[in-house]
Amino acid sequence: MAKLGIDIGNFAVKTSEGVIFESKITTVGEYGTSADRLTLDGKVFFLGEGEEEINPKKFEKENYIPLLLGAICKSTNEDTVDLALGLPIKQYTQFKQVVIDKLQDKEFNVKFGDTSRRIYINSVKVFPEGVTGYLYFGKDIQDRVGSRDVVIVDIGGKTTDIALIKENRATKPYSIDIGTINIYDAISKSMEKDERFQGEVTIDRDKVQDYINKGFYFKGEKQDISSNIGASRELFKKIYNELKLNYPISTEAVVVMGGGAKLLGNVFKQNIPGIIVMDDIQTHVFANANGYRKMMR
Repeated sequence: MAKLGIDIGNFAVKTSEGVIFESKITTVGEYGTSADRLTLDGKVFFLGEGEEEINPKKFEKENYIPLLLGAICKSTNEDTVDLALGLPIKQYTQFKQVVIDKLQDKEFNVKFGDTSRRIYINSVKVFPEGVTGYLYFGKDIQDRVGSRDVVIVDIGGKTTDIALIKENRATKPYSIDIGTINIYDAISKSMEKDERFQGEVTIDRDKVQDYINKGFYFKGEKQDISSNIGASRELFKKIYNELKLNYPISTEAVVVMGGGAKLLGNVFKQNIPGIIVMDDIQTHVFANANGYRKMMR
């Protein structure tokens, strides 16, 4: 039997086994696709392709079960699994049992690629997003936190969850409807409207991070898109204003994590001295999934 921590975000799915793929499925595979195929109830789903399905209650999305089963199949060859999952802090108390009842003691007959499998979910534990991820990496940054309380800012795919951690307990939970998807959209719209590009470019949201990392070329020349990236500052201001008004960011430690930490990390550093930005894509992106798995013990 396998034990897995799985973080199903609006933008990406991550597991404690180091698996990551975009939170997309489609029943129509792209030409020449190499996407993993999951067959469930007679339908073939291609993982990581198609459009995102956005819903603040991620467990209610139509693609939730296929994404979850795909994550299980990609992470283990065991057919019986114990799962640890997450919910946004503000949803945790109200919907924890809903998620458990939806999945625990359930069996799914699937085909992953050409291999038939009978996935049995033996048990389900649910933990608060962000807080669990911070606790997983807490020892790594303890020297910077010291004896202070911690304001957690977890920037996910479609929401930013904020909480004040006092003695390893989450207080003052709050969610803002801003995440990496909104940030990418703001940047892509700015580029499409940029007069330098003469209205000739259509920017795919999925390409924005590549343009940030590797550069954007127009008619053979590399372009400076720093002003376009700056279009996301208005979104930062909404998060910052909430922090400034309702959280002790001047006296306590502030930790930014989640998929949006790398995108907004610099602007956070410019406005909150001493802030801790957990933006290592290779490690911190799996913080929640690894935290869920650790809490199962």
